[in-house]
Amino acid sequence: MGKRRAAKHKSRTVLKSFSKGNRPNFPLPLLAASRYKDNKLACGLKPDRRARWVPVVRRRPGLRYEQIVLENFSFIDHPQHTLNKILEILDFECNAVDAQLHFDDQYCVDVAAYLVLAEMWQSLSRVFRKGRMTVPIQKVVEALGLRRELSMKFPGLENVDNVWAFPKRSRRPTGSSRAVNRQLQPQSREKVADEFCNTLDQWLDTAAQDLELTDQGKSKFAQIIGELLDNAERHSDAPRKDGSWSTAAFMAKRVEGDKDVFRCHMGFLSVGASLAESLATAPIKIRAQVNKYCDLHPSCGISRDTLSTLVALQDGITRDEAAAANERGGVGLQDVLELINVLGVTHTGGQEPRMTIVSGRSCIRIRAPYLKGARSDENGPRVLWFNEQNDPSVAPDSDYVFDLETKFPGTIIGLTFVLSKEDLMAVVNAED
Repeated sequence: MGKRRAAKHKSRTVLKSFSKGNRPNFPLPLLAASRYKDNKLACGLKPDRRARWVPVVRRRPGLRYEQIVLENFSFIDHPQHTLNKILEILDFECNAVDAQLHFDDQYCVDVAAYLVLAEMWQSLSRVFRKGRMTVPIQKVVEALGLRRELSMKFPGLENVDNVWAFPKRSRRPTGSSRAVNRQLQPQSREKVADEFCNTLDQWLDTAAQDLELTDQGKSKFAQIIGELLDNAERHSDAPRKDGSWSTAAFMAKRVEGDKDVFRCHMGFLSVGASLAESLATAPIKIRAQVNKYCDLHPSCGISRDTLSTLVALQDGITRDEAAAANERGGVGLQDVLELINVLGVTHTGGQEPRMTIVSGRSCIRIRAPYLKGARSDENGPRVLWFNEQNDPSVAPDSDYVFDLETKFPGTIIGLTFVLSKEDLMAVVNAED
């Protein structure tokens, strides 16, 4: 018996020695974060992520993905393409041993895309190492406070000149507060709204030195940002009205042609229910308005969810029962459109304001000629129906209102505009 045990032991030793050279050489960062981690956004985008996630020690060394190239990485201009790239990243993190992630855009043109990455990154396998990124994008990521969240290093970055940032701000995760009086406590969104105002004032002082926000302007801007964040809390977690959000913004000076151009970018992200899902729990009166509009266009090629999302843009549409009963609320998105039309006024082609909303499977691209809601009378609600007549009985333009192939578990709002001293001064002088 002793000989048999010795023989088996010797056999195991020999087999181990033969197999040593074939063992995968796992990167240390990957081994250090080798356990699966749930993430609401990642699992919402990829519902089978848990089933497809391969434990690190079982990943085959031959299954090495080389690289992912992020180009046109922008929900504002390329929403489905950007979603596809994020899904590709999630595929890699489930199976890869070693990969590179390249950021090949010359500039960061949509902060919302980077907010989505940051929301997931700390829960993903550490399969990505190194990769390309231009210095202008490095500056933005550093200034926004996202470098550490995205586990990046910029050893050659010397400064963040020509970038004026509102670093990422986030609310605590959905449902993480147990305080019964949480709605009566100081709300982080109010502090964030005030800080956003200060940042916008700094942008105006830099891009148009003779202009600044009045006290009334600061109050209005703070109200707009506060309502956007409040809507994110209420709509993304409809039952408890306790959703999470993140936001960030920056202005960058770029030389275009022979002129300095100050391009501003803002992003807002909430994870949870989409706008259409949230409206499904609205008061009966609001749901009746939504259904009436959807019933007008049963064969337009646009889903009811996306048509419902379009209705959510109009003044007076809210899922808050008290606000609906008192005919108040539901003006946040139209206020945002007015804001970027005022600040981003321009007569230069290629510098017009643009905004995109991605929510669930719905996408709405807001830009010329559909950039501002109109009132039927002085005190009427602002409406924007994305057709030449601005008429709800006419189907919306499917180039601007359409369905996505991928469902996003929440809502993204990305917007951009240019601060032009000459155009702003022309408006001020005309009003005078």
